[in-house]
Amino acid sequence: MVSLTTTDGKRYKQKTYNPIGMQLIVFESRQPKAIQYKIAVANLVYAFMKGELSPVQNLKTHNLYLQCKEVLKLAPYHVRPAAIKHLAQKSGKAPQTIYGILNRIEKGATSIDRRGYHRKGKHNYMSDETVKAIERMFIENPRVPVKEVVNKVHGVDCSATTTVYRIRRRIFNKNKGL
Repeated sequence: MVSLTTTDGKRYKQKTYNPIGMQLIVFESRQPKAIQYKIAVANLVYAFMKGELSPVQNLKTHNLYLQCKEVLKLAPYHVRPAAIKHLAQKSGKAPQTIYGILNRIEKGATSIDRRGYHRKGKHNYMSDETVKAIERMFIENPRVPVKEVVNKVHGVDCSATTTVYRIRRRIFNKNKGL
């Protein structure tokens, strides 16, 4: 219950619901729109459980990611530079940062989070298949330059160079028996 006051000074109590309460009310309904809503929520929960959907960690970063995806839809040589400059000013980032984000998105990144380090055996920017491809390259030719690996393997960009160096070091140590 919330106490409300009108512009003419009358007070009254009003029942309000938070978003969770509203969803619980909708779940009890048998109207066609409510059934469609329940199905949509069930699909979202199922996609989250399968790992196909992840919660947005930082809405500001996620919005920048979406805006960068929109910039990629523009004509590369005509409108895109002005849009990048405007997006950089609006987001408080340098234009070079926006170009780096666009580069990562073009190479298949699903996030603009710059962390490229190991986290409990997982790599933030790379799928397990990409990591295995990098490992195969270093096993086949231990002296292959890291920049060549970054250019050849799909799903790897310059922001993940540190991770590639770490993978190379791990393969090197494994071959030495360390």
